[in-house]
Parts: sequence; C-alpha cells; structure tokens
Amino acid sequence: MRNRMNNKALARFYNDLAIFVNSGLTIDRGLATLKQSRRGAVLWMMDGLQFHISQGGTLWEGMSHFPKFFDEFQVMIIKAAEESGQLVETCKGLSNYYTMRHKEKRRLLASLIYPVVLLHAVVLLPPLKYLVVSKLEQSYWSIVLPPLLIAYGMIGLGYFCWNTFCRSGRLREIIDEVLIRLPVIGKLVRGMALARVLRALANLNNAGIEPVKAAGEAIQTAGNAAIAWRLNGALHILERGGTFADFFSFAGVLPSLQLGMVAVGEETGTMVESLERMAILMEEQNRHRLTTTVKTIGILAYLIAAVVVAMTILRFYAGYFSF
Repeated sequence: MRNRMNNKALARFYNDLAIFVNSGLTIDRGLATLKQSRRGAVLWMMDGLQFHISQGGTLWEGMSHFPKFFDEFQVMIIKAAEESGQLVETCKGLSNYYTMRHKEKRRLLASLIYPVVLLHAVVLLPPLKYLVVSKLEQSYWSIVLPPLLIAYGMIGLGYFCWNTFCRSGRLREIIDEVLIRLPVIGKLVRGMALARVLRALANLNNAGIEPVKAAGEAIQTAGNAAIAWRLNGALHILERGGTFADFFSFAGVLPSLQLGMVAVGEETGTMVESLERMAILMEEQNRHRLTTTVKTIGILAYLIAAVVVAMTILRFYAGYFSF
C-alpha cells in the first residue's frame, strides 16, 4: 500500500516523537501534542494510535494497525526498540534515515529541471520563425505538438509498463543490472542503493534485531533488485554464524575500505556507528556523482539543442538559396 506520509513527514514524526519521549512524556501524551499540528488522515491515524496506547497497548502494535502509514520495516524496528529500551535512539535514527531519503529524492528531482527545460527548448524555440516571420500559428503548432506528444506518450507508456510488468521479478533484476553497469549513472544508482541499505541496517542493529533478520529487512530498502539479489545471495553467511564483514565481502558490493570499516566496527562493538559513518560517506560520494551526472546530461541536452538549431539554420538558408 502507498504510504500516506512521505519521507519528510516520517522524518518529522520520528524526530518529534524522540524529543517528547526523551523529555519524559509518555508516548500517548507525546502523540496528543503531536496531533495538534496534523490534519486529515494523519490526524485520524494519530487519534487511533493514541487511543490504542492509552488502553495499555504498545507503540509498535498501534503502528501495525495502520499499514498505509507504517510499513513492516518501521513496525519491526519500533518493536525491537521498545523491547530493548532503545526507543529514543531508534526514533532519532529513523528520523535521520527518512531525512536522507527525502533529500535524496529532492536532489534527484532538482537535477532533472535543467535537462528537461533545455530539451523542451529544443522543440519549442526553432519553429518560432513561423510565428515571428510568417505569423503562421497553425504551422508552428503542427511542428511542435507531434514531437511533444510522442515524447509524453513514450514517458507515459514507459511508466505504465514499469508499474505493470517491471516492479518485481526477473525483468526488474535485468533492468536494474543494466542500470548499475551504465557509465556515469551506474555508480550513482549503486551508491544510492547501498546508502539506503547501510542506513537501514544501522537502525535495525541499533534496535537490537538479530543479524539475519536485520540484513533481510535492510536488503528490502535497497530499491535496486540487482543489488538486493547480490545481498540476498550472501545471507547464508550470516545464517552460518558469519560476520557482517564476511557477508558484504561475499556479496561483492562494497569496496575494501568500507569492508574494513565493517570489520573494525564488529571487533570494537561500534557496528552501528560504523554503518552510519559509511552511509554518510556514501551519501557524500553520491552527491558528487549526481553533480557529475547532471553535468553530463546537460552537455548531452546542449549538444542535441545545438544540432537541432544548426539543422534549422541550414534548412533556412537552403530554402533561401533555392529561390
């Protein structure tokens, strides 16, 4: 089911909850304060959550009654956190996790603005001569609309096919495998998937969830079937009592430097801190990769625009000299 709270709202929810619980308020009183600034379906959810807890229920049980707001990943982490007495720390970790997801999505959307504007300019600007010179508005739209409709139609068809046929299964794995092998964009896609897994694994470990289950749940947050397939293939290492360093080494998804950080974290009992540092490092690398990717896409879009403008000029002069 689609979550009715986006990543930003989830980050705010867990951050506020951590503050109230840390200040000594009971969870139901904290929720009573939180819901004063909420409306609609979120307010309805918090009413139900507060009522359940006021009747003696736990937070994770109440959350499980609202699957449209809290998925299994969140419910499992909160359950383990309540049982281990790590609720405040876990809520802070979840707030950081969803803040990262929100910023990641925002950066991706922002990075698409320039290429999209430039590609639209390629279609809309060259035929303006029909309006400026000849004032033939009908000719202008007859030139502009077909490529735009074809482009929008292809995007719509691609979105439909993705949601219908490629959301899961072997085809999704093939597509995601191709994505992580592409030049420039491949490292970005791979890095974003691994950063999500590391953040999730840090939260799951902090909540006290046993290694095999923690790894299995963290893998589901990857968002890339090819990376998830590699990690799932290494779960047997943990099932046999192996370390997380062995697990990641067998999966072959982390460089040697980060494998060393995992090993040191396990040896020194600072696994959660090591995973969080790795996630931060990878997120920083992803920001640089995103900048490089945007520049590359911008250059390609600019070259396409230059070619179209050049062809338009050549056609104009060809028609001029033909008279």
